[in-house]
Order: sequence, then structure tokens, then C-alpha cells
Amino acid sequence: MDFYLSSLILLMNLCFVGLASASKRLIENELLLGKVCPVDSLVPEYTQVPIGILAFSQHWYHDGGDNAAYQARDNATGVGIEIHFLANDAGFVKGRNVANCQRYRIIQLRQTNIKNLVNELPVQIDIPNTFSLPFYDNHTLEHVHGMHNPPKDNDDKPWTQSVMRASSVAIYGTPYVSDAYGTEGEDIQVMFETCVVCQRDQGYDQLNQASDISRR
Repeated sequence: MDFYLSSLILLMNLCFVGLASASKRLIENELLLGKVCPVDSLVPEYTQVPIGILAFSQHWYHDGGDNAAYQARDNATGVGIEIHFLANDAGFVKGRNVANCQRYRIIQLRQTNIKNLVNELPVQIDIPNTFSLPFYDNHTLEHVHGMHNPPKDNDDKPWTQSVMRASSVAIYGTPYVSDAYGTEGEDIQVMFETCVVCQRDQGYDQLNQASDISRR
């Protein structure tokens, strides 16, 4: 898929997210935080003014989209994570909105050492090839805005019933691969770089924050 975005500016303060294990003492359906990163405005007169946070949940494991749990099983072939951007008053679209955004979007880059599939690269934007825009918060991918219940597919999520969340924009990633895409004797590694984008009706998109997360 080919597309072009003008005037993309990436903040230098990257947030590296580790995949620590979740505590065994869990409150049912609680949002377990793994990492929280500040998101700053890039508008010249408000440079480095915090406009919100990018929150990563603890990761979980699943077996090809089933049997999700925070504790890994021997047959686990995939992982999952919640990623939420929560704007503060300075960033809230109906608040001060110092970045002058009409909407916040998510772009995610994927890098992996799996055997390359047809028409795929080791590093690429994490969306289907049929998409005309690079955003992860798009039709067919699991994403939400505002007060919400997470996407209806609960089989690859670690909760037993529908849960309530609230964020400016959130994505729910649950990638998995089979051993057939790996190399004998090597771990399958996947790294994602998640970016918050300020979308304006007039003007260009701007990357407000990017955060790296590695999954193995």
C-alpha cells in the first residue's frame, strides 16, 4: 500500500514499554497498567505543553484468538494489549485544545523477524494492505473513542464479561503467528511503535507521541 503524509513531526522523548508480568491478585476486568507516557503539544507557542497521556495495559497471552489469560500457557501463540490515549483539558478537543485538533488518531508501525509474507516487509505500518489511510483506528480493526465497552470479540481478551473503559481513542491489539513463520531455534519477535496523531480538518497530520513496545 502506498500513501504519503506531509509535515509529520515525531517527538524525541520516546517511551519504551516493558512487558512485565501481571500480578496474580487481579481485580476482575480491571485495567492493569504496564506503562504510561506523557504526550506533548508541538504547536510552537505551546511546545512541550502536556495534552494527555498514552497508557499501555499489561499484556496478556492467547492461543490463536482463544483461551486468553495474563499467565502464559505452553500453547500460547499470540499476545494482547490495550493502548489508550487520554487527553487532558489542554488537549481535549472540547477543552482548551492547544494543539487545535479535530480528532486524535493512532498510527502503529510493526517490525518483526518472521518469515516475510507475500507483499509484506520486515517493517511496515500495522494495517491491512487494503487501507487507504495509515490509521489503526479504522474500520475492521479493534478501536474505540470516548466511553465504551471494548470490541465485542472477547475470546482473545483476558476478561470474562464486557468491561467499561473511557479514552479519547483506544486500540486493542491481539496479534498472533504460528510456528510456521518462525526460524528453527529462534524466538519470534515483534516490535510495535505506537504514535498519537493530531488530525485537523485543514492542515496536515502531526505525530504527537511515539512509543515502542516489544513482544516475543
